[in-house]
Amino acid sequence: MEISFPKDIYTQQLGGIDFDVMEMEVSIRGIVVKQKYYATIMKGYALSIIVSFTTDEEQASLQKILDAVIFK
Repeated sequence: MEISFPKDIYTQQLGGIDFDVMEMEVSIRGIVVKQKYYATIMKGYALSIIVSFTTDEEQASLQKILDAVIFK
């Protein structure tokens, strides 16, 4: 199993809130699984969102969901 981190940690907004994002890729039996870990502190609590995908289409679908997130 090979794990890589293709980018440095960066900031992205979800629902108007800044999240730090870490990307990871892991190769398992010839299949590359990509993950994005989103993390922020809200009201004194840590909030994490993790998405996993193997294709650009899956990533686009998950991004549409994340773009629709609203925090109250």
